[in-house]
Amino acid sequence: MAREAHERTGCSQGASPEGMDRLRAVFDLSGDAIFILDGEGRFLDVNRVACERYGYTREEMLRRHVYEMNTPEHARYSKGRMAVLQRDGAAFFETVHQAKDGGSIPTEINSRLIRQGGATFIVSICRDVTERVKAEEELRRSHSLLAGALESTADGILVVDDKGKICTYNRKFLEMWRIPMEVATSGDDDVALSHAVLQLKEPESFMKKVKEVYAARETESFDVLEFKDGRVFERFSIPLRVGGQSVGRVWSFRDVTAQKKMEENQQIFASLVEHSTDLIGIASMDGKVFYLNTVGQKLVGLDGLEEVRKTRIRDFAREKDLNPLQKMLSSLSEEGTWKGETRIRNFKTGSSIPFEMHGFVIRDAGNGRPIALATICRDISERKRMEEEMARADKLNSVGILAGGIAHDFNNLLTAIFGNITLAKMYANRQSEVYKRLEDSEKATLRAKDLTNQLLTFSKGGAPIKKTVLVEELAKEAACFALRGANVKCEFSFPAGLWSVEADEGQVSQVLNNLIINAAHAMNEGGTLQVSCGNVIVDGSDPQLAKGKYIVISIMDHGIGIPKEHLSKIFDPYFTTKKKGSGLGLSTSYSIVKNHGGYIKVESEMGIGTTFQIYLPASEGTRPSSKVDEGCFLAGQGRILVMDDEEAVREVARNMLESLGYSVTLAKDGMEAVATYQMAMGAGEPFDTVLMDLTIPGGMGGMEAIKRILEVDSKAKAIVCSGYSNDTIMANYRSFGFRGVVPKPYSIKQLSDTISNVLSASP
Repeated sequence: MAREAHERTGCSQGASPEGMDRLRAVFDLSGDAIFILDGEGRFLDVNRVACERYGYTREEMLRRHVYEMNTPEHARYSKGRMAVLQRDGAAFFETVHQAKDGGSIPTEINSRLIRQGGATFIVSICRDVTERVKAEEELRRSHSLLAGALESTADGILVVDDKGKICTYNRKFLEMWRIPMEVATSGDDDVALSHAVLQLKEPESFMKKVKEVYAARETESFDVLEFKDGRVFERFSIPLRVGGQSVGRVWSFRDVTAQKKMEENQQIFASLVEHSTDLIGIASMDGKVFYLNTVGQKLVGLDGLEEVRKTRIRDFAREKDLNPLQKMLSSLSEEGTWKGETRIRNFKTGSSIPFEMHGFVIRDAGNGRPIALATICRDISERKRMEEEMARADKLNSVGILAGGIAHDFNNLLTAIFGNITLAKMYANRQSEVYKRLEDSEKATLRAKDLTNQLLTFSKGGAPIKKTVLVEELAKEAACFALRGANVKCEFSFPAGLWSVEADEGQVSQVLNNLIINAAHAMNEGGTLQVSCGNVIVDGSDPQLAKGKYIVISIMDHGIGIPKEHLSKIFDPYFTTKKKGSGLGLSTSYSIVKNHGGYIKVESEMGIGTTFQIYLPASEGTRPSSKVDEGCFLAGQGRILVMDDEEAVREVARNMLESLGYSVTLAKDGMEAVATYQMAMGAGEPFDTVLMDLTIPGGMGGMEAIKRILEVDSKAKAIVCSGYSNDTIMANYRSFGFRGVVPKPYSIKQLSDTISNVLSASP
């Protein structure tokens, strides 16, 4: 039958039987399926490969038409392809054949139309391209995956060849560089790149780096790009290699604007934490401390984070503070936050520091799980000290209300007693026993006066009556007086050019006396007391002292020292460790210095000694000359009006003044004094001066009376005196119309000097 097919195609002409067999062998040995068709597409012959590939016998194949070999999807193209073959004599195409079992076989067909001896037949060589199609499909799939990956990446990707021409890019690249699609697809790379580069802060610098990268073909390059609108990109460029050869570059761009902003915020946060004046610490949930800011390290005495990370929370509390700490941690665990006051141990000194603390739990932002413990602590040592100062001041104020009233009444009595003793001494024989008794009484009265002065310091009165004084003279006088007969000597140190102070001479002397006497008592076995003065300029950093110039008086003993637990109490009224002490000396000193706008502080160490430092504002006036002897009483003449509610005081004042040569008229209150003054003016016999008590219980006092008198006589010369000043009148008497001041109790010497100065002063 095969021979018949060959004969129909004319293949047998001129061929021997042996040649035909060889031709048949080649036909069957071909690796491709071979179809021999007539001009209409009916099978005339097929080789063995065709039968094996499609699953048909040769006889079955010869009964088929070539159109039937295609799958239904490709059968519709068969007639068109046959027409091309008939027209051109050759055709090359791909199709999909269908085997007998229904399987699809991608096939590449190369057909020729042969006309010979009036016969027409077609030879088609059919090559199975299943593997190639699979490879192409895999390639297409890989390309699709690569393109998808390129489009899915969060980075902008740009691929260029070795000439700098754009090969491809992803959509993210266009979005990041804000390149419009019409610009990107215009085909003009220069326009697209210019549009992108001009957005940079430094486009010239960027292009310079690009050229450097292309000059070094194998170089990997990294850079950070900053845009004019604040965006920040990380740029990474690597060579694109194919077959080991560099054929271009791949550029990737990552938008790190948010990350940079976060880093900046973190830097700001870190700077705030490190420069905070509060202690800020963080610990793990099991109590291990792993962070403490610089201020915190300094406050608790730790040097660096390495030391900090060796500690646990409980290490920051003293043994006796562990129980409150545990309660705080329990509350923190249950509530998630804790606020209150606590004490933290200094690792170097062992002392505890008071803190105002806010502790809280740091939680994971995603699931809310606790991840750390944090605290912000403010050192309230200074605040506590101020609170103690205020409490001390409140105590002094409470005592002062009582003390002031007592001092007022007591001073009135002392004025009468002291004045009468002074007068009695004038008439007594200096060699008589009476005179000696009067001197003893006078000394006792002076000691009583010192006590009332201490009481006055607590009262709302006791305001210092200031004048410019030399501190070194007061210090020498106080030391000589206080150490008389003691086994303690005193060393003085006063620099040249020492400033003077505006102070109440008597009150400052009282402070120095108290401190020097205490120092002598502390050195019961004798020794040397050191008293020094110096000029100091305060810059305002000390909350206890205003900015300005000060004199500092230092009194240093080498005695037994003051126990640490007593240091905070020594200025409290009535606090004393002495068996015979009143507890008023240091509290009086504290009030006096404070009323002068100064400050007193103490440092002490047991077995070493104690140092008191007194700060007093320096005087802006000229430095006064040294003291001279007081001299004798100053006699005078003239008419004096004395106003006081105590008859005994009025009488002793009249006796003193008359003994000095003055004519005296008495008044028991302000109303009587004003009326008497007006009558004298009307009679043409005005008073030369008026001595007025400031406080008249239930009646007009000196302040109101002087106003009335000045309305009558603007040139009136009045002197204010009182055993208790409840405001600043005694210290600022001139502001209220008085010409002089004399505190009760007063001596005849004080009275004579004050009146003489007032009368001799110009109107």
